[in-house]
Amino acid sequence: MRHEYEGIKLTIGIDEGFGNARYIKRRFGQDCPQVKIAEDLPTMCQNAVQLVSRAN
Repeated sequence: MRHEYEGIKLTIGIDEGFGNARYIKRRFGQDCPQVKIAEDLPTMCQNAVQLVSRAN
C-alpha cells in the first residue's frame, strides 16, 4: 500500500515452489506493474541495488 500511495521503492522475490506465487504475481501485475518480481535472491538483490542507485 505504501508503494502505491507514497511511492516507496519496492522489489520482491518469489522462490521457486512458493505456493501462492501465481496469485502474488497476478496481483502485483495488476496493482503495481512497475515492481520487479525476481525468481531468485541474487536477482532480487540486484533489483534492490538498482532502486537505491536511482534514488541517489
